[in-house]
Amino acid sequence: MDAITAAPLPANASLQGPLLEAYLDEAETLSEQTSPGLSDNEALRALLHAQTMQPQTLPELFRICNLWVHTGEPQHALAALNTHGEALVQDLPAAEQHEARISLGFYHLKATCAQPADTASMQACMQAMQTLLTTPAVDQQSDHAWEYLQAQAEEYGQHDTWRACVLARHRLATAQPARKLFRAWDDAVLALRLGQACADQGQSAAAHQHALEAIRSLQHAAPGQDVDHDDWLRLGERLATLMPQGMETVRQQVQARLPAAMPLPQQRDVWVKMERLMAQAQHAQGQLEQALVHARAGRFGLTSDSGETFSSLVMDWLMEAGRDEDAAQLALECIANERSPSDQHAAQRAKEHLDKAAAATPLTATWHTALAWAAHMPDTDGICGDEEANAFKEHHLQIALALEPHHPGALALQGLMAYQKRDFGQALPLLERAARNPAFSTCDVLKALWTCRARLHGIDKAIQMPFVTAQSGGWCYNMGVWIDMQWQDEMEMEPWPETAATDLAARYYELGQLHFEAFFATGEGTFRDADVHAYSMLCNNLAIYRRYTQQQYDKAIELHRKGLDASPFAEHWDGLMKCQIDAERKADFIATADTLWHYAQDYGYGRHNPAWYFKRVTTALYELDRDKEISIWLQRLQEWWQALDSDEREDPDTLEDYLGAQLVILRDMAWSQPADVLLRLQSVLPEARKFPLPGVWRLAGVALERAGQLEQAMTWYEDALKKVRPGNENDVEQAGYTREEIARCKKKIRAAKPWWKIW
Repeated sequence: MDAITAAPLPANASLQGPLLEAYLDEAETLSEQTSPGLSDNEALRALLHAQTMQPQTLPELFRICNLWVHTGEPQHALAALNTHGEALVQDLPAAEQHEARISLGFYHLKATCAQPADTASMQACMQAMQTLLTTPAVDQQSDHAWEYLQAQAEEYGQHDTWRACVLARHRLATAQPARKLFRAWDDAVLALRLGQACADQGQSAAAHQHALEAIRSLQHAAPGQDVDHDDWLRLGERLATLMPQGMETVRQQVQARLPAAMPLPQQRDVWVKMERLMAQAQHAQGQLEQALVHARAGRFGLTSDSGETFSSLVMDWLMEAGRDEDAAQLALECIANERSPSDQHAAQRAKEHLDKAAAATPLTATWHTALAWAAHMPDTDGICGDEEANAFKEHHLQIALALEPHHPGALALQGLMAYQKRDFGQALPLLERAARNPAFSTCDVLKALWTCRARLHGIDKAIQMPFVTAQSGGWCYNMGVWIDMQWQDEMEMEPWPETAATDLAARYYELGQLHFEAFFATGEGTFRDADVHAYSMLCNNLAIYRRYTQQQYDKAIELHRKGLDASPFAEHWDGLMKCQIDAERKADFIATADTLWHYAQDYGYGRHNPAWYFKRVTTALYELDRDKEISIWLQRLQEWWQALDSDEREDPDTLEDYLGAQLVILRDMAWSQPADVLLRLQSVLPEARKFPLPGVWRLAGVALERAGQLEQAMTWYEDALKKVRPGNENDVEQAGYTREEIARCKKKIRAAKPWWKIW
């Protein structure tokens, strides 16, 4: 704000333009340092009151509104909106004014709701927003806007507006022809949302009736309606509290609608979700022990989880059931593995236990260990109170060890603390002992353990020491990746035993595969055994090892197929394709390459390199006498090239790959379509001349030779030899190929001459 303070404005002058922007920047910086409300914003209020502000755009006005609301003075936000809002809307093109008025109206609502005591104004504002949102025809209305208004009505208990929004959103959904197949689901959602409004208002009988309507909507959907097991799962998420006794119907419908051909990993993913819902429904009905039985089958980490919240519920249920040590074990697990946000919840529960503990009922070693781990972790704020974190951690760790000297969680933490101090000799025996307990054969413990071994005994001897198992598919996957990708960098060690390290990583991948697949088959395992995408990535990495290191192509192909069944991604198609290339299964390779091309087009693939495999596809087509299909791949190559941005097309390596692929494809087309190839070469050959690489010149010669231009081909071959760099292995190899091409081409030239023509 130097520009403002250095040159004060005249009295009564209004801030606008760049000066206002700078002023608001400073005010927003202040607001980021405080909490909303009157008590914590004196400096910000003084700043806002110091100048009259004249916004010239709606975004500037909305920034002013946000700041006044943050200070706890929403009346000034309303004044600014009323003074400037409509004039700024009218400055916009007519086509933009309706959406602008909606935005303006929502800022009015925000400022009004910041005065919750004024319910009459809040209701009037919400009613005005309903009128505004219904102004256009139904098919022109915004579901996003109705959703936002519904959320505000829910938050502030405005049930009439809440219901009006629900009905409006249903009208919007049913007005869309594209949702014709989803009418049953849309009707179910309508019933659920109305039920939630009734439940919030205390109308339990009406809420129950709406929940039944939602169930009937899906259960008796008209023929042709798109209703699958996933729709029932989504219904179950809302029924868990609205009508928990309906969850058994949900379970039956999910089971009945699971596709018969659904791969086992995906089936298990569905059942974990279902068990979670059953647990919540049982708890809502007061069946605590039954809830905990289902919770045991549902407390696994899934790919689709946006955060680990279910463990927090289970932890509270265990404490409710009086199973204090089980709750402590779960709290320690969540904290030690940094499973957010359950780790924060666990740390708070541990702290509450500490605060309430009496001399007669002291905390167990596990609770003290959980508190020590919480102080050790970076994201468990507020646990230590006024005590310094390291002192707090050491205090509770020592209590835990005094109570239970061999507690694996305490030993693991001791070992990691020594490891972080680079006291490898002290750390290693502690980590070895901790890792014998399945719950603490975690990635952090095992990484530190292997590194301590390497530091103390040398890397070659360390890798030959007894294998340390990890009792989780996810841990095994992470260990394999760490050994493959990170361990050498962390050790900063040369030379590196590449083969032995790769074999060690593969052992973790193999063990991880066993853990994952045992869980998919039985539903029994540990928290990190259920992540289908982690399993799929493990399959990809192990498949690479099978193909590249062991040349076991069938086993690699099987792993890629398993990964695709569990959680498909492009690298599996890429790896499958390379297996088929190496195994010389040309027809399969061509089919997989076609799948990869379409998959990358539909879903994207950051490492997609068509120039690498297209030329191999067209060579395989040529060798299988499927020449007529080659031109399709040339067209795709052009599509890929045109889709690149200018920087990518100017990259020398990318340009070389593209040019090389063109020449190979044209070479393979030349036998069947020589005229087309010669026409295309007119634009390609000038680009080829720009490259000093003998391989490029040789490929151009082969394309010309196959198209019947023998003399031109000889010229390119001879020039290719001139490009060879002495001592360059690749160039020397290309020179050998080129001499073979020259010999063959000379024979063709001689054969083409009449027998009597000696010149």
